[in-house]
Amino acid sequence: MNKKIISIKSGFNWIGLSLILSLLTSCSSILNTSKIHHLTTNYCEPTCAYNYTFVNKESKLTTQQDSLLRLVLSPQNYFLSQTIGIQNHIASLLECEKDTLKALLTNQEINDRITLYLIEIDALAAELDCYAERLDQLSHYVDGINEKTQKRITILSVTLDAAATASAIFTANPFIAVGGGLTSIGLGALTISPKGKRVDIQHKRNLLRNIWYNDNSGKEFPHSIWLIINNPDFCNIPEKSMREGLKERWMQLEFEGDIDSETVKLFFGDGGLYTASDLHDRAHLVKELEAMVNTLKQDLRSLRAALNTI
Repeated sequence: MNKKIISIKSGFNWIGLSLILSLLTSCSSILNTSKIHHLTTNYCEPTCAYNYTFVNKESKLTTQQDSLLRLVLSPQNYFLSQTIGIQNHIASLLECEKDTLKALLTNQEINDRITLYLIEIDALAAELDCYAERLDQLSHYVDGINEKTQKRITILSVTLDAAATASAIFTANPFIAVGGGLTSIGLGALTISPKGKRVDIQHKRNLLRNIWYNDNSGKEFPHSIWLIINNPDFCNIPEKSMREGLKERWMQLEFEGDIDSETVKLFFGDGGLYTASDLHDRAHLVKELEAMVNTLKQDLRSLRAALNTI
């Protein structure tokens, strides 16, 4: 009788130990290491605010000058020249064909403005590239930790299953076999669908948010770039701006046409807890935005070619 009681107690102890181990291994904790700290610090953010006063002065053209510009420039080039603040200079260039010195100085002014616009594109693209690289490093780091955890769960599952089977045979106690089997099933489920570790990332500056909500009130985007990506004339999709086209691609390609409020808050709000999968998705969004910004150089090339004919 005593042996039977001991055997039953031993079985319950085994089940309790197994359940504790299962609970311990199933916890989805938040990573907080020195490496995580470095990678979640936004060192890609510019240290100073953009100054738009030089580039975006309003053009003051006469009716004749405006008509002349529209004759020599396409609608896209006309808007781009207006956006980067060289309309007046182009008009002056058209009017001073015989004044070589004035034409030379005017060309220099135009080149200076174009160079500044290029710097704005490159600066924004560099920030996005830096941020995407940081997300890639972070996601690979979390993936590595998750992989190690999953291996430990697999080993623990096999060990517990074998130990429970052996113990049940030697003690003839069905409780041990049941407890070990349930724990092994639970651990097996974790290897199929692991919760994984999470990382806390806060977004004070979130360039994805500007695109999603069509809001640049914080002036995170240079004003000239923001105007271009919101102008339908610069997009291949009819009646859509580049920003709208990018948002639609995000919805279809990254979120499969459906996104819940929590995901919107995480990606396009102030941040929160990211899984490794979330980090990969965010990196994709940032890279697509970077690619869109870099395509603006194609439009600038078209304007430059038009100016060379004047």
